[in-house]
Amino acid sequence: MKNQSWDATDEDLVNDAMMKAFNQGIEYFITGTPRQLVLFKTFEPNTTPQDRKLKLYYLANVKSDNDVTTQSYKTQILPTVKQFLLDLSNLIHGIIEVHWDSIDKQFINKLSTYILEASAQMSEEMTPVIQSNESLRKRIREYIQEQDIFHV
Repeated sequence: MKNQSWDATDEDLVNDAMMKAFNQGIEYFITGTPRQLVLFKTFEPNTTPQDRKLKLYYLANVKSDNDVTTQSYKTQILPTVKQFLLDLSNLIHGIIEVHWDSIDKQFINKLSTYILEASAQMSEEMTPVIQSNESLRKRIREYIQEQDIFHV
């Protein structure tokens, strides 16, 4: 599993995992980050690795790698991990077929990954500045209230 800044559909990550599965003759492979797991089919003639995606499992919002050590992270991902393991077992035993999400869902997931990554870095850099500047804090509060952001 890669760190939080990676996307589980990253081409390098997928190719590396696919080659390991291919070399071992394993029918399915998984890529993962603290935010998501993606299930792929290893062998599919005349397709790219990205064409072999079967399903993406969204795990959690993660702002830093340390988030994965918290109990709240474990609590948040547990239902999805259980569903993933059930789906994988059923897939391997021929009980179900798994189909890839719509292109809209893929796009939203990719966009969400980029936004979360950028917001975590911005928060780290902005927090000390905001905390040390009362005028700026006041202007931000007023702006949020005016825009009705977060309904505060």
